[in-house]
Amino acid sequence: MLNPNRHRLYREHKYVCFFFNAVLKQVACMDFGNTTDIVNAKNELNNLKQLLHGHAMHEEQKMHRLLKLNRSDIYQIAEAQHEEHDAFFDLIAMKFNALEDVSTLAEKNFIGYEIYLDVRKFYADNLEHFDYEERVIMPELQRLLSDTELKEIDHASYHEMSPEQISHMVSILFPHMNRDDRNVFLADIKDCVPDKFTIAWPQIASLIDPLETI
Repeated sequence: MLNPNRHRLYREHKYVCFFFNAVLKQVACMDFGNTTDIVNAKNELNNLKQLLHGHAMHEEQKMHRLLKLNRSDIYQIAEAQHEEHDAFFDLIAMKFNALEDVSTLAEKNFIGYEIYLDVRKFYADNLEHFDYEERVIMPELQRLLSDTELKEIDHASYHEMSPEQISHMVSILFPHMNRDDRNVFLADIKDCVPDKFTIAWPQIASLIDPLETI
């Protein structure tokens, strides 16, 4: 069971869900007879693909690696779900190619409806995936690792990032997080790379309520 008093990962899922929802809304509203709408949707789906790929790589190289080292195999379900991502994006690419092979608006709208259903199902599947990671994998990580070890998962990234990159990351994530999430992120960054935090802080401070503390 998840321990509320221990360090918790996966907070960035809130942003990923926002991005997913935005893509689903775009596909739901688009005119499949409009070339510009089609190009914009394809671009956003590609952005989603890149986001999910980077997110999955981070989880597998950081969290899943530690689970393997501690002889826990619960990561296997999550990795199998990650592998399904490529199949989905291959399917969607085929559907968009099919749009170019039909001539009537009715045919385009039908294929477009299938694309919408596919994206919606993919979103639903990933919500279950995120739930597994947060309700099953996260408690297991807490059981196996100390809070210091859990924090080191993200600390490696902070050491590699510049102050500008840290500020940019915060500007992307924070609009989709609550006060507790923001405070945990900021305290962790400050503890890990205090010099970079000092440089980044003026820009970060402009993004949050002055009453919030870290």
